[in-house]
Amino acid sequence: MKIAIKNRWQAFGVHLLISFFIFAALTAIILFLWYPDFLFLYDGGLQGMKLIAGVDFLIGPVLTLFVYKLGKKTLRFDLICIAFLQLACLVGGMWTIWQTRPIAIVYATGSFHVINKQGYENESVNPFEMPILAESRWPVWVGVSQPVRQNYSRIEWAMMAYRLAYSPELYIPYEDALVFLKEDGVPYEEVSERLGTGYSEKDFPDYVRFYMVITSLSDGLLAIDTRTGEVVNAFF
Repeated sequence: MKIAIKNRWQAFGVHLLISFFIFAALTAIILFLWYPDFLFLYDGGLQGMKLIAGVDFLIGPVLTLFVYKLGKKTLRFDLICIAFLQLACLVGGMWTIWQTRPIAIVYATGSFHVINKQGYENESVNPFEMPILAESRWPVWVGVSQPVRQNYSRIEWAMMAYRLAYSPELYIPYEDALVFLKEDGVPYEEVSERLGTGYSEKDFPDYVRFYMVITSLSDGLLAIDTRTGEVVNAFF
């Protein structure tokens, strides 16, 4: 069925509706594939979504509002140019988000490190050469082979986490690191003040432990079920 568009406001509305569906599809990719769970809010996914929203809704529909005039000789050409411009900007935006999305969430000596492509490049590490990362969909949860904790003080143990997180030769499957989670995690009592009054010990059974998490934007705490390694809650 052909839709008759009689004025610029109708054209704007149609273009806005199309842009909304495009935005919804791209947001789903960002939210569920590239920045799942806490990563969306705390590692750049939300910022990426805002970038796409600005490109999708401003460049497309707004330009259509300005150029649309029924009977205009160059109208078809103008609309084609707007569509190509919008598409190019969306592709560029998604490419930028893809380039900065998290590749690995690495557990090392009591803390989680969210590492993106730029982070690996800064440490002269090529993530594409690491089988444990290349064989799975990003972001990949992994652990590291840890030294014996009894040989280190608590400060030394915490300080070596960054070095281990960027040592891909020590990476092991995340499920193999669950034993380390049980040893390194801290109970609710030690972090209760930071979590505030909205929580109590009943919310976090004995098998739930807390760990520092470091993302590209901020630091926080993850509450982890040490039986499965799954995130119970995130606090930033």
